[in-house]
Amino acid sequence: MVAYPDRVKEAKYAVLSAISYWERHEIWKIADEIKSSTEEEIKRIRKVVNGGYAGWKDAKNYFEKGIEVFKVNECRLVESVPSDGKWHDPVDNPRLTKYNYDGKEKPSSGTYGECRRYSDGRKKYHGGFDFFAIPGVDKVYACLKSNIVEVRYSNSAGWIVRLKIQNVSDLLKQEKEVNYRTQYTDEWKGRDIAGSDDVYFIYMHLHSVFFTAEDARNNKEIEAGTPLGYAGVSGTIASGGRAPHLHLEVATVKDPFIKGRQYRTNPARFIKLNSYNTKDQDDAAKKRHY
Repeated sequence: MVAYPDRVKEAKYAVLSAISYWERHEIWKIADEIKSSTEEEIKRIRKVVNGGYAGWKDAKNYFEKGIEVFKVNECRLVESVPSDGKWHDPVDNPRLTKYNYDGKEKPSSGTYGECRRYSDGRKKYHGGFDFFAIPGVDKVYACLKSNIVEVRYSNSAGWIVRLKIQNVSDLLKQEKEVNYRTQYTDEWKGRDIAGSDDVYFIYMHLHSVFFTAEDARNNKEIEAGTPLGYAGVSGTIASGGRAPHLHLEVATVKDPFIKGRQYRTNPARFIKLNSYNTKDQDDAAKKRHY
C-alpha cells in the first residue's frame, strides 16, 4: 500500500488494509470486550484506531450505528442452548452428501454400511453417515442432552467430539418419529438400540471445536442444540475431498472402531433428511477442500 497508495480506494485493498491494521494492533482484544455504545467504550477503541478528537462526532455516530445494526448489546456468545430434552439435528439442514470424495455424483457413498468399493471392486465398510456441511461455516450440534466424554484430534479423523447421551428413551422416540428406511443397496440399518444401552454420538472431521479435553475429563453436561464446533475437513481421510461433510457415528460403545461394527447403527434412523439435490452441493464439488 505504501508503494501504490491509490489502491486504498479499491474495495479489495481497503478491506485487506483494514484487516492488517486490525490484526497488527490487536484491536480485536478491545472489540471483544465492548458490550455497549457508551462514550467511554467508544473512546477505548478510538484511541487505538485514531487518537485525538478530530472528527470525533462523526466517528461516534458511525460507531453507534454499527452497534445498532450488528445488535452488539443483544447478542452473546452461546455456550449452551436451553432445552427440554427434545431432539436437535446435528446440522441445521441435514442432507446426505451428493458427491463422493473425488467429486463423482454418488450419494450412496455417504450412507452407513458396505456402500463403498475398493479399487478391485470389493465392498468397503463406512461406519457412519455423511451430512453435507460447509467447512468453517456450518455448525454442528448436540442432538440430545449429553455428557462430553472425548475431545481430541486424530491424524486420520481430524477433530473429534464424542458424546454420551443421557436419556436413550428420547433417542428411541426420535427414531419412531423418523421411521427411516434404507435407500441404497448395501446401506445397512445397523444395530437396534435398546433402552438399556449406553449410546454415543461421535462427530468427526470438525474444523474447530468449542470444548476442550478438560471438559471431557469432567464429563461436562450439555443440552440438546448446544453447538459443538464447526464442520470441517480435518484429518487425512477427509482433507482434499470434494464433498465436505460432518461424519457422524452412533454406537453403543465409546470406541466402536476398536470394539467392532456390531456396536454401530445407522445415524439416519434418527434424522429427518432433506433433499441432497441442491446447488450448494454442486458448487462445493467444483473444488477440493482443505
